[in-house]
Amino acid sequence: MQNIQFEELYHSESVKGEKAAYFLRWMIILLLVLAAIVMVVTRRYVEALPYTFILIAVDFCYNSFLTILYIKKQLDRPWIKFVSVTLDISLITMNHFITSTFASTFAVATFATILLYPVLLLYATLRHNRALIIYSTIYSLLVFNLAYFLIFPKMDPNIIAQVASTDPMGQIYKSLYIGLFGISLLLVPRTIRNLISRQAELLDVKMQDELKIKLHKQREQQLIENLYKFVSKEVAQKLLNDPDMLKGKSAHITALFVDIRGFTKYCANRSADDILGFLNRFYSIVADAIIEHGGLVNKFLGDSVFAIFGAPDEYVNTEDRAFRACIDVLHTMDSHHDEFKSEFGIDLEIGIGIDSGDALVGNVGSTDHIEYTALGDVVNMASRYEKLNKRFKTRILFSSGIRDSIEGLFDSIELEYLGDHLVRGTSSERPFYTIKGFGQIG
Repeated sequence: MQNIQFEELYHSESVKGEKAAYFLRWMIILLLVLAAIVMVVTRRYVEALPYTFILIAVDFCYNSFLTILYIKKQLDRPWIKFVSVTLDISLITMNHFITSTFASTFAVATFATILLYPVLLLYATLRHNRALIIYSTIYSLLVFNLAYFLIFPKMDPNIIAQVASTDPMGQIYKSLYIGLFGISLLLVPRTIRNLISRQAELLDVKMQDELKIKLHKQREQQLIENLYKFVSKEVAQKLLNDPDMLKGKSAHITALFVDIRGFTKYCANRSADDILGFLNRFYSIVADAIIEHGGLVNKFLGDSVFAIFGAPDEYVNTEDRAFRACIDVLHTMDSHHDEFKSEFGIDLEIGIGIDSGDALVGNVGSTDHIEYTALGDVVNMASRYEKLNKRFKTRILFSSGIRDSIEGLFDSIELEYLGDHLVRGTSSERPFYTIKGFGQIG
């Protein structure tokens, strides 16, 4: 794709070079016309006038033809470059050959029009075609020396001896200069091509960098939007400012599980749309309460929600925040009970389990999929507390650590000790607590 763009650019510039030569040719025609007028007025070199008019006529007809192509925007035809260069060099050579024939034989070696050869080579370079430069150089040397050696026998030997540039060695030197100039011009298209290519590479790198920055900002924005679904805006911004917060470490957290009672039975005769609609409503209520109190919604596990308080954003009152979130969930579920009943046909009952303690938190997973989570006994116990609500016919169960942290903070809440019990997967009994008379909470 890049090479195609380069070729299009070089082609466009070569057409501009052809246009420049086209306008130069009109200037040369004008100079020839002025020279013819001077010949007529001064009556000098009148023998050369017919040949001068022929040169003017040929140049005029050819440039008029190019004018038609110019109007039609067809100056990009490949053959035009070579025909134009051939005609321009031939006419310049014919001009000083005629001058040498009818005015001074030494004009072929000293006439100012010789300086037009480098100019025409330069204009060939503007076409951005190395083959054209080589052809122009070789053809210029050929006709330049042909005209000289055709006139040389007519030159006065005495004058040749006095004017060094008129002898064959001087002609060779001039030819060498023209040839070296043409060879030097071969470097121009390559240099321009390399410069443009390098510039294009730098531009490409810049565009890639800008694209990376743009994609990074888009991903960052997407990450913010995703984080807002699971944590508060303040925590999301902290995570963006300090990604190291997600690295693995030990932290004091409160783990919370919320589960729907009888969900399997509910799903038996329901459509997928009904089930997903119900779950999304349930998830929204639970997630809003968790985020409101500074928690992280870690996972949606089918009919349950797992949340963490105290990581990745660390704070001291994790138990208090988690407990308040549970109270909000219970209140909201009660207030929406009739709504769930009428819309989804379910008597919504939930079970909540909470525990606090030290856990390993951080990003875990495979190369292709990584997620932030918490691992440890505190997570396992919170999950088991949630499941044991069925056995104790409660809606919320929590550990002594939670009880110790929240005791005395809620005047309207009375905590109830359910005794110490052995939990599956543990070697010692654990104390169980719940809220007594939750329906009386104001």
